[in-house]
Parts: sequence; C-alpha cells; structure tokens
Amino acid sequence: MDDMATRVRARRVKLGMTRRDLTDLLRERGVDACRSWLRTLESGGLNAKPALKLLELSRLLGVTLEWLLTGKRR
Repeated sequence: MDDMATRVRARRVKLGMTRRDLTDLLRERGVDACRSWLRTLESGGLNAKPALKLLELSRLLGVTLEWLLTGKRR
C-alpha cells in the first residue's frame, strides 16, 4: 500500500527520526504539531484530499504550494 501515511512513516524511518524528532523539527519551523497528530497521520487517520485540492489549485494558478499557503517565495 503506497499512500501518504506509508510514505511519511517510511521516509521518517529512513532518515532515522523518531516521531518526537520530527514533531520537534516541525515546531521549530512554527508548525503546531504533536506526536499524537503524527501517529494519526502515519496510521492513515488523516485525509489528504484537502491538501491535494490545494496542490491542484496552486498548479492551476501557476504558483507553488508554498506560496499559496505562506505567501513566501524561495
């Protein structure tokens, strides 16, 4: 099964990170995240459809998803 939950967990494990490591890094970047949120994400309890809609919206508008969400350009 290749879904978002599986990919997130696999990548975190490949990078040698614990859930705590990853949520700490998210918090350092100003993202309100906790280990229970990440556990829910990795267990498939969060729906990616809203994010996919935003991704497609950014493509249609010709902007990056980062710009759409934050207003920042790289």
